[in-house]
Amino acid sequence: MFFAALGVGIFLGALLGLAMFRLALVSLPVATPPSRFSRLILAPFWKTREVLRNTQGLALELKGRLGVLLAVLDSIEEGVILLTGELRVVHANQGAVRLLGLKGDAVNKHLKHEIRDFRLVEAIEALVLEANQSRRREVRTGGKLLAQGRYLGLRASYIEEDFWVVLVQDLTEWKRLEAVRSDFIANVAHELKTPITTINGFLETLLDSALEDQSASKRFLGIAKRHTERMDRLINELFLLSNLELGNVNMTIGDHNLLELIQETVEILFPMVQEKGLRLEVRCASDIRVACDRDKILQVLINVVENAIKYTNEGGVTVGAECQQGQGKVWVSVEDTGIGIPRSDLSRITERFYRVDKARSRALGGTGLGLAIVKHLLQLHNGELIIESHVGKGTRVAFCLSQADSRAGGEGYAL
Repeated sequence: MFFAALGVGIFLGALLGLAMFRLALVSLPVATPPSRFSRLILAPFWKTREVLRNTQGLALELKGRLGVLLAVLDSIEEGVILLTGELRVVHANQGAVRLLGLKGDAVNKHLKHEIRDFRLVEAIEALVLEANQSRRREVRTGGKLLAQGRYLGLRASYIEEDFWVVLVQDLTEWKRLEAVRSDFIANVAHELKTPITTINGFLETLLDSALEDQSASKRFLGIAKRHTERMDRLINELFLLSNLELGNVNMTIGDHNLLELIQETVEILFPMVQEKGLRLEVRCASDIRVACDRDKILQVLINVVENAIKYTNEGGVTVGAECQQGQGKVWVSVEDTGIGIPRSDLSRITERFYRVDKARSRALGGTGLGLAIVKHLLQLHNGELIIESHVGKGTRVAFCLSQADSRAGGEGYAL
């Protein structure tokens, strides 16, 4: 009986061990394939998990691409703003924030609450309301919070689902250049018309009756010759200025004695000084040397000193030079006791054809291009130009050149 019970116990223990072994096998990763019923039940969940994984990957990819796109939009100068048909802001790049003067975070806010200049709001609203096609407008902005006199170009394009993209361009510089070109053409036409009209009038007088009067004929022909010379000088200076602005100028930089350049300038202009009874004084050490193109700096000196003589009726003109120790620069100054220049005109005095007193300048034979040429010639030498003036007291024109070699000494001279 005992042995029979023992045998049954061993048998049951073996069965229990076998069952536990099979259960362990089922729990392993390499378990036997699930049944058909299990596959049918779990299939939708596996599919959902796969779709979620793909969607997550696509979202990350789209997020990365959107970040790149926004970075590109923020890097461009022009403003780009995405609007709804109700003029609510969807996105605005940094260019749009700067040009339109948007306040803070404008997303989901109405445009009229974010832009301080009502003219801009009206222009953008008109573009959106006109039609579902590309439109353009130009607006001049102003006010304390935007640059004075700024011109903005607006272009609106309809996308879809009542969304609009507005491109904003700053046209201020283009407008300024357009105005300069128009002024230039008008000035050239006027400068040429005046002498041509004068010459034509005297020639008609000569042809009518004055040929027999030798004294009158000589006087008329002398006037015509002066106007012809003025036109020739104007055309030559226009060619020079054009080449300077285009960079079509050859430079020959050398080591030159500054006092010798000033002396040559004085010799050329001294007859003007004698004619007007002025004093011309030179204050320049005899051994100051500058690195420059000799002919071009001589032209600068002649132009500046000639202007000083022309617009000085009493007193005199002083030409001086001073080295800046340790900075490698030589400052040349031309001071006069002339009529002076109003403060309001100083900022424009180097513009082409700009004259403070147009009638007086033309009477003295000026073309209005001299200081513009001086400015460009000094820029070629990496030099600076400073003009200071007080009406009724005189003008000081100073410019700097690179120092080639300088040692103390020399006294200069006066005439």
